[in-house]
Amino acid sequence: MTKLASVLALALTGGAGVSAQAPAATTPRFEAASVKPSAPGAQGQSMRRPPGGQFTASNIPLRDIIALAYGVQEFPWRLDGVPEWAAAERFDIVAKAAADVPPVRPGSPDPILMMLRTLLDERFRLTIHAENREMPVYALVLAKPGTLGRDLKKSEVDCDAIQLARLTAGARGAAAPPPVTAEGRPLCGFGGVQSSGPGAPGGIQAGGIPMWQLANLLPRFVERTVVDRTGLEGYYDWQLLFSPPRAADQSGGSIFTALQEQMGLKLESTRAPVEVWVVDRVERPTPD
Repeated sequence: MTKLASVLALALTGGAGVSAQAPAATTPRFEAASVKPSAPGAQGQSMRRPPGGQFTASNIPLRDIIALAYGVQEFPWRLDGVPEWAAAERFDIVAKAAADVPPVRPGSPDPILMMLRTLLDERFRLTIHAENREMPVYALVLAKPGTLGRDLKKSEVDCDAIQLARLTAGARGAAAPPPVTAEGRPLCGFGGVQSSGPGAPGGIQAGGIPMWQLANLLPRFVERTVVDRTGLEGYYDWQLLFSPPRAADQSGGSIFTALQEQMGLKLESTRAPVEVWVVDRVERPTPD
């Protein structure tokens, strides 16, 4: 599941919903950054976050960099106003923060992405604003009120305490790997499930995850914004196995069917306001 691998490789963040501009004294920024047009004919693309507070982009369209910075990389319908050249021309970026940037719990502001927003402002003269637009969405709801599916269970784990312990250990140079259950499932966070063979579904496992975060994940597979209307509070452990939407072999079942049969949830088509980031201005940078 190539698409699944790319989804789980990036942090899931919530929409900011506020102006991109901030007072200079409080604006997070990289200590050093190099921005250059990619070499003509360059092959391969990557965006990486190596240790040490670094960010690198290689041969990436500017549109994709903006989308990453504003948390809509997997939601093309939530980014508007990008000029044609910014969707076509590719850039290489190498940037480094003044110090290491530890990981944050999904849904919290990501310092690296905040620094990337500042870089876009300063080097590409990007101005952007958020607005709500009425559009088709899916509502994530309980298929049967008061009933959870077999693969959806309330989490009893304090993931914040586990994350704090890991960060403390990492500061001493002895960071432990992400914890897993006896069955190998992630205790806190997401993990991929590889297909066992042709026709067998792959999917996602998660531990200590709120329902709104599941709703943020689903648009990558259903190509529409999903809003959480389950009414389920707190954190949950779950597993979801399905065939990727565009896979030739769909014998593993659709994600719509998997949600209902495995988790006791369903997606209902409706309309709702959706936050869209609109580019007001962007310029080509002066290479350095």
